[in-house]
This record gives sequence, structure tokens and C-alpha cells, in this order.
Amino acid sequence: MQNQKRVYKKVEKYKREALIFLVYKQGQKIKEASQNLDIKYAVAKTIVIAFRKKYILKKREIISTKKCRFQPRVNQKSVHQIISKIGGECVNVIQE
Repeated sequence: MQNQKRVYKKVEKYKREALIFLVYKQGQKIKEASQNLDIKYAVAKTIVIAFRKKYILKKREIISTKKCRFQPRVNQKSVHQIISKIGGECVNVIQE
């Protein structure tokens, strides 16, 4: 058995961006998008998961020594902000 090195091909940046666009903006399945762009499914899945971890699922840690408390609000106006994101990109912001 000979020791042969596996040849790896780096996916071009425009294909990565097109894959993310097709999956998150157009709503295509990873398999369909990878076939359209001529990328192996496993590579496409890795690209999508890495994008999701880096841009969409930003971990937020809350470090606090205080216990959670709540109190009924009487005659006070609440201020809420609703942010809608698609593919990590802000689509809509509503303030109440």
C-alpha cells in the first residue's frame, strides 16, 4: 500500500458566498445548492455550518451574581425592540 496524499481543492470565495445566498436567502436545500454550484455536499454542509456558528448563532454569556427578580409594572411604558434576521443579516427592526 502506497502512501498517497489526498488532493484538496479550496472552494472559491464567490462559490461560498453564492452557497450562503442560495441556502439562507433563497431557501434552497444544501444538497440542491451544492449540486448547482458543483461543490461536494459534505464541503457545502461544512461551509453552511461554519457560517451559522460564526454569524447567526452568536453566543451571549450573561455573568451575574444577582438572582432573577420580577415585579409587576404599574403605569409604566415598556420599551421593546424586535429584530428580525435572515441568514445573519438584519431584515426588520421594530420598536414598541
